[in-house]
Amino acid sequence: IELMEDHDHADNDRKKIGVNLLGFGQDTPGAEADIRELKYLLAPDVEIVCVPGISNYDRLKYAGGADLNIVLGRGKKLAIEMERKFGIPWVSVDHPFGLVGIRKIWDLLHSRFSLSFEQQELRFIHDSEKRLRRVYSYLQSLYGVPCAVIGTEARCAGLASFLSNELGMEIEFCGCREEYDSAEKIEDALFKHEIGMIFGSSFETEFAEKLGIPLVRCEYPIFDRMHLREHPYIGVEGTVSILEDMINEVHIARHLNGELFL
Repeated sequence: IELMEDHDHADNDRKKIGVNLLGFGQDTPGAEADIRELKYLLAPDVEIVCVPGISNYDRLKYAGGADLNIVLGRGKKLAIEMERKFGIPWVSVDHPFGLVGIRKIWDLLHSRFSLSFEQQELRFIHDSEKRLRRVYSYLQSLYGVPCAVIGTEARCAGLASFLSNELGMEIEFCGCREEYDSAEKIEDALFKHEIGMIFGSSFETEFAEKLGIPLVRCEYPIFDRMHLREHPYIGVEGTVSILEDMINEVHIARHLNGELFL
């Protein structure tokens, strides 16, 4: 915070609403791609001023002139200190997976700054339908599948909301890492449920192998998969990425516990 400069909003030439995104870091899967998706989803009336942990110094020094801090899980202490020092209000939201996730950010920006995102939402729906039309039959097969989500609190809650509200999957276990101090305790809690698919990190590989079910890697760390192209988890492209991973993992693992996917 000592690197941030205080900027008087009245003297700021920026004509857009400025927001900082707190919670992204170099260890966040798909971070830079997600930030680009968010810029697209918030344009043209909102500018992302800074993303501490990702942005360079030239952007960091302007963070004190933002109108709002949006905290995606991590970064609450920084947000509190920035409110004290610069007077920037802050809100905490779940990681915005899918349409249901980004709607929460659109709604809070609408309520605070009277901005409309109707066109962005229509574009999101149109582009999603166009991209996913070819895999509709696969999406139908996911309806009602019992699954587990394991990850940090904001990503865990956001992903569970997306899977439940948009795909119709049943969330049998939602394990926030902040609530468990060991992998053994997560395993004990997880194995009490009937699970057809796990969403987590590469650390959950052993759990998935024991249960004979697919593991969709969308949480840090991912060390047994490689992505050589943009692989966001936010926006239309992020939704396509997640569903692509899900369908591919089902194809790989269906011979192990296939009755859940017939």
